[in-house]
Amino acid sequence: MATAAGSVPSSVPGASGTLGTVHRSDGSTQLTYDGHPLYRFAADHGAGSVTGDGAQDSFGGAKLTWHVIRLSGTPASPSPSSGGGNPYHY
Repeated sequence: MATAAGSVPSSVPGASGTLGTVHRSDGSTQLTYDGHPLYRFAADHGAGSVTGDGAQDSFGGAKLTWHVIRLSGTPASPSPSSGGGNPYHY
């Protein structure tokens, strides 16, 4: 989960959506983009690393695909370290 500490601007230059937060039951504050919760992919190791983009997952029987948010509006491309295949590297 992408958390926030302190105040969060409602906009970021170059992004068409709105940043926000939601307060979670565990007491943390999670970042949102256009009302959608934001998450950090554990296998990404710094700015520009997008190994989690396109990762397939399921929760509670619902299948989903994770996507990277890009300010430029262009699709994310896999980082060189992703190696393709399973984004979880197991």
